[in-house]
Amino acid sequence: MTHTTLTGPTLADDDYHVTYTVKVAGATGGRVELDLSSLKRPAWKVLARAPLGPDGSVSYTARTTMVRGTYRVRALYLGDATHLPSSATVSWEVV
Repeated sequence: MTHTTLTGPTLADDDYHVTYTVKVAGATGGRVELDLSSLKRPAWKVLARAPLGPDGSVSYTARTTMVRGTYRVRALYLGDATHLPSSATVSWEVV
């Protein structure tokens, strides 16, 4: 069993760099996918895919180039041969 947590800012200005950190308790390998959606466009779009570090975490930094509004970022641990997938979602706002 795994448990994914996702941390990052809740507010950002346009053209600002934001960093999200994903931690997957119970796993030391596998891949994480970060997805983005907005209230106006709720379909998820892939931001990045990255391997999980040996400490069970990965960080991703992106530049916000979006219009004002509320967005959601989802971290999806894809699982591996011995660990089940899990996910976490946070909301943030571009002001």
